[in-house]
Amino acid sequence: MTKEWAELSPAEKREERFKRWISPPGANFATPQAAKAYKERTTRLARVFQLKEPDRVPVFLPAGLFAASYAGTNLHTIMYDYAELRRAWLKFLNEFEADTFFGPGLVPPGRALDVTDYKLYRWPGHGLGKNVLSYQAVEGEYMKASEYDDLINDPSDFWLRIYLPRIFGAFEGFRKIPSLMGFQEIATMAFIPFGFPDVQASFQALLEAGRESMKWLAVVTEVGAAATAAGYPGMAGGLAKAPFDTLGDTLRGTQGIMMDMFHRPDKVQAAM
Repeated sequence: MTKEWAELSPAEKREERFKRWISPPGANFATPQAAKAYKERTTRLARVFQLKEPDRVPVFLPAGLFAASYAGTNLHTIMYDYAELRRAWLKFLNEFEADTFFGPGLVPPGRALDVTDYKLYRWPGHGLGKNVLSYQAVEGEYMKASEYDDLINDPSDFWLRIYLPRIFGAFEGFRKIPSLMGFQEIATMAFIPFGFPDVQASFQALLEAGRESMKWLAVVTEVGAAATAAGYPGMAGGLAKAPFDTLGDTLRGTQGIMMDMFHRPDKVQAAM
C-alpha cells in the first residue's frame, strides 16, 4: 500500500517530486523523441540537484528578455502584442538547444500596467524609449518611517489603503475604503464608500487589469506547454522574496532601509 503524501518523510517527498518532474503525469509530448529527450534532461538536472554525477554538465540559458531582440522585435512590442510574444519565445525555444526552458513570465502585460497607472517601474514607451530592451525600477520611499506600526499591526490593510494608492495612480480610490473589520452585523454603513465614483473607478481599473492579464497568461501558459511538448522541462515555477528585500526594495528604498537599520532596528525586525 502506498503512503499518503502527509505520511511521507521530507526525503521521500523530495524523491517523489523528482519522479513526477522526470515523468510528469498527463504530459503530452509531440513525439516519442521529445518524451525521451525530456526524461534525459530532467534526469540530468535531478542528478545535479541531488549532488550526483550526471552524464554531462547541464546547459542553462537564462537569457532574460533576449528572445525579443533575437526574434527581431523589442520589449515594447511583446508587452502589448501577445502573438509576437509567443512567436519570439517559440523561435528561441526551437533554435537553441538547452536542458531547460525559461518562459516569458517576466514580460509583463503592458496594458495592465497602463490601465492601473503603475508608478513603481518604467518600461519601453512608458518613461523609456520604445527600443529600450529592459524595464527599470523607480526606487522611492513608498512607506514612511512613521508607518512601520501600520504595516506591522495590519499588513493587508496597510497594503490596500496606503501602499497600493501610492504605486498605482488608478487605485487612489482605495484610500476611502474603510477597514474590512467594519463588516459586522447589518454593516449598512460599511457599504457606502464602495458607492463613491472614485472607489468604483479603482475597482474597474483592477478588473480591467485582471482581464488583460488573463489574455497574457493564456499565451505564457501556451508557450510553456509547447516547451514541455518539445521535450524541454521548465525551471521557474514561482518566485519568492526575502522579507528584508520587501522592506528595502519595495517599501523604504535603499537609503531608507539603511537608516532604519541604525535608527529603528527593532521595527525592521518586527516588520520582517
